[in-house]
Amino acid sequence: MSRRIVMLLGVAALLVAPLIYAQLNPALEAEIPFSFEAGKSVLPPGQYRVAAGPSQGVMELACHQDSKARIFVSTNAVRSPETVGEGKLVFQRYGNRYFLRQIWIVGTDTGRELMISKAEKELAYSGAGQTVVVAVR
Repeated sequence: MSRRIVMLLGVAALLVAPLIYAQLNPALEAEIPFSFEAGKSVLPPGQYRVAAGPSQGVMELACHQDSKARIFVSTNAVRSPETVGEGKLVFQRYGNRYFLRQIWIVGTDTGRELMISKAEKELAYSGAGQTVVVAVR
């Protein structure tokens, strides 16, 4: 009987952990005025919700205007030497192509960084990119 209780508690902890993580990392809202690439997806301009995904290190990007523009991307934790004054999404721009690189939450010194895609690596070799920052709410 006690073995069954321990097993049920373990399963409950696994189910509740992503919900607690999402509450500690609230969703961000941002108006992104250009198409951009995140992971292997190209997303349209629009109003986006950025939130913690179903597992640690995964972020969800969802466009309010286009229900098909919803993806999950793997990220790594990054730290800033100081607390971030405002939340922001950091993009790298090459010509007319934008790549989401980082997600920063206001009032913390931690953010999330997306992996550099093969397409972005190829563009980076051909010329210098420009950093573009979009403020979030």
